[in-house]
Amino acid sequence: MKKQILFTLCFLIFSLIFFSCTKSPTPETSETESSSIQTEIPNTEEKFVRYRDFGAVGDGQTDDFSAILEAHRYANQNKLPVKAESGAVYYIGNTSIGNYIDIMTDTDWTGATFIIDDRNLVVDQTKNYTQPIFRIASFSEPEVIHDIKALSPYAKNIGYAPGVKCLAFIEDKNSRIFIRTGINAGKGDTKREVILVDENGNIDESTPLTWSYINISSITFYPVDENLLTICGGTFHTIVNHQPKEYTYFARNISVERSHVVLENITHTTEGENDEGGAPYTGFVLIKNSTDVTVKNCVFTPHYIYGDIKGKQSPTYGYDINVHQSNNIRFIGCTQTISIDDTEYWGVFTCNFARNIFLEDCQLSRFDAHRGVYNVTIKNCTFGHQGMRFTGFGLFTVENTTVRSNNFIFLRNDYGSTFDGKIVIKNCVFEPQNQLHSKSELIRARNDCNHYYGYLSHFPEIEIDGLIINDLNATSGYRGIYILPTYTERTDYQNFYTRNGYFLPEKITLKNILMQSGKRYQIYQKAELYFDMEIIE
Repeated sequence: MKKQILFTLCFLIFSLIFFSCTKSPTPETSETESSSIQTEIPNTEEKFVRYRDFGAVGDGQTDDFSAILEAHRYANQNKLPVKAESGAVYYIGNTSIGNYIDIMTDTDWTGATFIIDDRNLVVDQTKNYTQPIFRIASFSEPEVIHDIKALSPYAKNIGYAPGVKCLAFIEDKNSRIFIRTGINAGKGDTKREVILVDENGNIDESTPLTWSYINISSITFYPVDENLLTICGGTFHTIVNHQPKEYTYFARNISVERSHVVLENITHTTEGENDEGGAPYTGFVLIKNSTDVTVKNCVFTPHYIYGDIKGKQSPTYGYDINVHQSNNIRFIGCTQTISIDDTEYWGVFTCNFARNIFLEDCQLSRFDAHRGVYNVTIKNCTFGHQGMRFTGFGLFTVENTTVRSNNFIFLRNDYGSTFDGKIVIKNCVFEPQNQLHSKSELIRARNDCNHYYGYLSHFPEIEIDGLIINDLNATSGYRGIYILPTYTERTDYQNFYTRNGYFLPEKITLKNILMQSGKRYQIYQKAELYFDMEIIE
């Protein structure tokens, strides 16, 4: 009898020890309890975290946000990768302010679907609609300094040693640049840019300073992560909001805020965009304050163009790709769900204050840079009805690429049609969407020198070597496309070199241009606009 009692007691003690060691954390686990959890997860044979272990249902109806949030918190604390269940459908509804999912470890969403339901979100003071669902984040914190006040474009060192390689964000809040004109005119942005610096503050040759600074407000140093973080797979389906058609941009996205990241095989689709309208989206994949990010074999969805807003002839629209204040960003093999020629949908891609952008083997409705891009390389791509629209600096190279908009290049006139540098077009094809006419231009630019954009505007040096122009669809008055634009209707050319001037390059090179109609291209409509420039043919 005593032996039996002793055996029973031993069994009970063993059971208590066993179950206490293998108890899985739940979404209700407190932050204090979560931080003390060891590296063993419920399935000790797997070396990764699954959402189901934290209560995710994956039935497309139960809100799994909290479970996914807790799973990634645990993975981040224990530096474990995360893997979604193939076939699962994770539903995400409303989220509270400041409550988004930080991803700091490799994540595999292959085979899973995420429904992001924005129908019940409202534009209010909480602004929870402006935050991401997933934030790709770093373990390192940024450092902000205020001691440096002046820097010139010729500087080789930033004047501060951050101790590690960093992406430095420089901002002067007292000066304004990119002061926009037109329907969406505004007061511009604070003078700013990002540069890459080493641990001693030496400025990388690939990111020289663009602006001259005499009153810097702050410099923020974002450490560059050494290890590669990979996020792959998954289909994300957004059921769009039905808020008023105003420029209150929704995020509810994947926000990449860490360097050295690969996003691969991710698909984004939308539901519910129509003429009834809704607030626009800033970009499902948003890359900001980052360097060395690759987006590969991803599928995006352009947003429907809503009607006029507030009585202005200005449509409301959004983006699905947005690169902001980032460097060395690569898009490889990316496409979109809707035809790149469908004019009911806005351009899918935009960037601002970006540097060293690379696109290869992509088929997208547009490449766009609102507020300045420095150095762009585009290879083996096709762009649809909105083509390539940009302003910026440095070298813009387009090779083996087809453009199907009304102009091969559109230098954005709302920012002065400025590109201070060189554009190289090599072995490309131009297939204009609409009929060519008597004033059609290959490159479009407009600047009447009546507005100060916060900088002097420049027309770039152009070098074309290999371009096929499909001009078979043309009106009766068409005599051949003009390569260079009539950038102004003004006649007082002597006043151009003023504070608001539009400066021209020394030369333009035009070689191996083939017109399918058999006509010869025209260089310009008004030779007097290019009175002091060499044309090399």
